[in-house]
Amino acid sequence: MAKTAPPKKKGVASVHSRAAKRASSPGIDLDKSLKDVKPPETKTQRPSVLAIHQGAGISKKSKNGRKAVLSAKAKKRQEKGMDRAEAVMDKKEKKVEKSKGKARTVQERAKAWDELNKRMLAKK
Repeated sequence: MAKTAPPKKKGVASVHSRAAKRASSPGIDLDKSLKDVKPPETKTQRPSVLAIHQGAGISKKSKNGRKAVLSAKAKKRQEKGMDRAEAVMDKKEKKVEKSKGKARTVQERAKAWDELNKRMLAKK
């Protein structure tokens, strides 16, 4: 087995050590001077720096002149994108309807058994 080093003698802690810093820090209850100070009688109002101004938000420069007119290919691309978006919306709508139907079925099954039994007796 390997030998361990002999224990070191405890010397003076460094000034930069954590323990030294903790020892020198003032306690919470040390400063009592703020207890006697009264709040100011008048409040100074200043305009809020964070208030929303009119030009807030992201804005994109509008194209003008020749650049505003889309080329044939660009028009085609844009239309293709619109068609795709419409298809996605339809798909989503169908999914939502299907989901609502499933939820309705679950709620129907979760109804009280007494009510179900009454319905069954009424059918006979």
